[in-house]
Amino acid sequence: MPKLRPETAGATTGLALLALGMLLLTRQMKPPEGQRPGLIPAQGKRAASAALGRVATRFFGGLKARLIIPHSALLAAPKRNEGGRIPQLVLSPFPPFPPVQKIRVHPRSSVVKLRFWRFVAYWLIISLLGTDPRLDFWTLHAQSCALPSNSSTDSVRLTYFAYDFDGHLTQVNSPEGVINYGYDLATGQLTSTCTANSLTQYTYDELRRLKTVTALKRNGVAINETTTYTYDKVGNRSTVALPNGVVTYYAYDTLNRLTNLTHQAGTTNLATYTYALDLTGRRTNAVEVLRQEDGSYLTITQRWAFDQMYRLTNEVSLCSSASYSYTNSYRYDQVGNRFSKTRVQSTGTITTTNLFNANDQLLQEVSWSGSTMTESNGYAYDSNGSLLAKTNTSSSSATALY
Repeated sequence: MPKLRPETAGATTGLALLALGMLLLTRQMKPPEGQRPGLIPAQGKRAASAALGRVATRFFGGLKARLIIPHSALLAAPKRNEGGRIPQLVLSPFPPFPPVQKIRVHPRSSVVKLRFWRFVAYWLIISLLGTDPRLDFWTLHAQSCALPSNSSTDSVRLTYFAYDFDGHLTQVNSPEGVINYGYDLATGQLTSTCTANSLTQYTYDELRRLKTVTALKRNGVAINETTTYTYDKVGNRSTVALPNGVVTYYAYDTLNRLTNLTHQAGTTNLATYTYALDLTGRRTNAVEVLRQEDGSYLTITQRWAFDQMYRLTNEVSLCSSASYSYTNSYRYDQVGNRFSKTRVQSTGTITTTNLFNANDQLLQEVSWSGSTMTESNGYAYDSNGSLLAKTNTSSSSATALY
């Protein structure tokens, strides 16, 4: 602890600080007339009383930010005390970077000067980092991807997990390999993922949203491929730009629901999806325009219908190529189990029926093509409801046990 250097003529206050910059106590070295001298610990608070018991001065202190201020200075305009000095305000912050070089209590002359080396705290922290690997921020940030040993054998497989001081997962060491994770020291966000053969880095915007994902190594080969994300004013994703030049654009309605999605390479549209929604937010219509290898486009229009319990009852897909068109119809029992599905397409009609037990567990599933049964599956369960067996009787009997 540094020594107190009182003013040569009538100093009234002394300060003591640790090397870390924490204020330990204040001492009234020569109090005004009628007051008792004493020590005021920085962790607590104390009121200095006058001879008649009235509170003359109050000192307040905290653990991480210590404010030492005469109470009278808060109640009235500054006045000079008996020694002609104005009451002082001293604020000692923590942590101490950059450390305080000099503290002046008197506004015009150096009443108390406390000097301490700024590197005392620095070397103290360095020594702490050397004793606890969780505090080794520099190595963590550098993301060393060296492979540690793994003591797994053919009969015993071990997986190790490592964490930093904030509880973030920093490494998974398994028999299949090692994955390392790096984090931003200020925000705690993931900044990198690496193995012995790969390295990926992440950046974020001012609102902590993912901004870029950059692959710097793949299969042991150095690369530089960046995917970039942008957002609109309310936080919806606006674009995704891939390193191969393909850009995806997103559009939303006034309720921030996706209504349009487009994949574009330069000026060429690769695929476009347009959606319509009902008042409850469910999609009722979609139009897909897909570019084919020969440069032509395939257009698919889909429509969905729901019952009053918002269960899908009808699905229609109409395509510019008739082979892709179909209609699906669904039926439900009184407790919501789907017991029938009928699919109508250019090649015929396929009907699937389901049978359930009293516990609403699927017991049997049968598919028909026209009037011909094409597949039949039976299911068995234990008393806990776990699936025990599945039996396929569509052609030759086959049973799978669990």
